Amino acid sequence: MIFKSFGVGNKIESFYEDRFSDRVNVIYSDDNNRGKTLLMQGLLYSIGNNSIFPDGFNEKEYTFYSLINIGNIDYQFIRKNSTFVVKSEGVLKIFDTDSEFRSFIASLIGVIPKVQKKGMDVTVDLTTFYEMFFIGQDKRNPSALIGNGYFKKDDFKSMLCQLGGIKRPNFDSAEELEIKKLIKELKVQHKSLVKKLSLLSKTPSLALLTSKIADHDDARMVRNKAKLLTEEINEKRKQRNRETIRVEKLTNLQNELNSLNMTINLGGIICSDCGSGNIVFKNKNIEFDVSNKEVRSEIMKSISDNISDKNEAILSFTHEINILQDRLRELEKTTPPDLFQLAMFSDDIRTEEQYDSDAHSKLLEIQELESKNFNIKKGFNDTKAECGAFIESIVTSMNDFLDAIDPDARLKFNDLFSKSTNVYSGSDEQEYYYCRTMAINETLNHNFPILIDAFRDGELSSHKEEKMLNEFIGLGKQVILTSTLKKEEYKSNKYSDHRINSIDYSLHPNGKLLSIDHNEEFRKCIDSFGGLIVLS
Repeated sequence: MIFKSFGVGNKIESFYEDRFSDRVNVIYSDDNNRGKTLLMQGLLYSIGNNSIFPDGFNEKEYTFYSLINIGNIDYQFIRKNSTFVVKSEGVLKIFDTDSEFRSFIASLIGVIPKVQKKGMDVTVDLTTFYEMFFIGQDKRNPSALIGNGYFKKDDFKSMLCQLGGIKRPNFDSAEELEIKKLIKELKVQHKSLVKKLSLLSKTPSLALLTSKIADHDDARMVRNKAKLLTEEINEKRKQRNRETIRVEKLTNLQNELNSLNMTINLGGIICSDCGSGNIVFKNKNIEFDVSNKEVRSEIMKSISDNISDKNEAILSFTHEINILQDRLRELEKTTPPDLFQLAMFSDDIRTEEQYDSDAHSKLLEIQELESKNFNIKKGFNDTKAECGAFIESIVTSMNDFLDAIDPDARLKFNDLFSKSTNVYSGSDEQEYYYCRTMAINETLNHNFPILIDAFRDGELSSHKEEKMLNEFIGLGKQVILTSTLKKEEYKSNKYSDHRINSIDYSLHPNGKLLSIDHNEEFRKCIDSFGGLIVLS
């Protein structure tokens, strides 16, 4: 992945930057508030990051553009709020959700790992994924992720382990403790219910006839299998219904555009208010100029592709539902009728022995949780050990990078993150993020650039900075750094090394990166989508 150009703006003001090289880039200025952070955050925002923009900048008012080379193919990205448009080699894609766009990014770069959250596999978001090579300036916290939201530092470790070739690591010891606590509580409740049931039982024969607990050993397996199959069938049906509704909406949109196409060809459409012949189609975030035939064709192709993909998904869901239904029918055939009825409908039985039903339910919950806990231990203990060793190798690499720039450092890294009671600050923080980012890059040998905003903050010494820059240069890949210089450093032309592509932002107005000066360049980027995007 190589960033080639970036733009941000609206119909009034904009900014455009295309001076990036595929080696080390240092964007610098002789003072703060010259637009360096807006550039860095905007670059990643254009490809799905939940960026932290400077105060006073409202990203919802602007359209973001980037040109990025991925796998030797140039991709143009446009983002407006949660809508993404991607164009490459004549192919145009439109995404209305972060998850759809994340799936597309995964198709370009490989796989985006899933992590365990409350017993479920969840794909990490792009903000968490990008943090392995992008370090922003604001809200840094060495004891946690910068984008500290749904995903936590253990999820980040899990992600790195999977990218390193380790399958399904799990660090969530808190979940294990929570399960044990819940099992203990359920056992207390079950014991109380069984005691109450014994008081209600008139005779042993009556208890035997009415107690589903007595049937538990025979019915448990059938019931669990039938329940799981039924739940899975219902979930697949819901997913199929959602895709069917989406196809209907896309088909209606396609019909509207076809109708518009026929109307334009037969005569002409103009705005009744202003007389303009420009016809605009608008989704929730981006407007598309559909008075242009080529633009309409691009949109129609994108919609057709989406309909085709969703129809394929509907067929797949139908096939999966049929297989599950066959398995349920086979279970019914091979189970005695009375036992199958008991297994399928025991929750609907309402007799005076209600305590018995409750006790039965509690018992099933206990066994389900115990099975889950057993699987966690059995399936993940070896992986945890392997993953722990992998993270330790990254930490070792972090200390090696630290020794290279500061042999007398008082710091010593013991983990990928610091403890919450021992947060690094000043130059220690800069050294930590530098070492972590470099160590991850070395261990994974990934194909992403390295981007660090304000990489020398915290009074980092010039000697250490020079060593860092030499290490960055030695990577032989794109690195984008930002730096605010002191007056004497600026006058001495600090980044004059021919191996560094230095970009001076000092002449930008204080706190005002966007202006009318870049409108023509930015407009050309937007127009490269064939008039598809209408700036607001």
